Amino acid sequence: MSIVKNIKFDLPIDGVKVKNLEELDDHFTLEIIDLYQSGMLSKWLRSRNMVEELAVLEDICVESLDDFSLLKKIRDSLSLTLNASPYTQVPS
Repeated sequence: MSIVKNIKFDLPIDGVKVKNLEELDDHFTLEIIDLYQSGMLSKWLRSRNMVEELAVLEDICVESLDDFSLLKKIRDSLSLTLNASPYTQVPS
């Protein structure tokens, strides 16, 4: 019988190691798309037991989305408000 240990890790984005959704909101940039596509964002959410956010994120159908639409879907799935600088703003 093996025991799987959930290891928390910080999410590297915008030159910062993000520890929670508030910090992610402050440092939300286009880098999030690469983190989403690589699966790193999902692993980060799972490591922090954010199962509701993870479920919504995994339901995103990316096939017909451009980068800005994907960015908006990711933002919405994580309930972020984008408090960061204007260059990170995503059209509603």
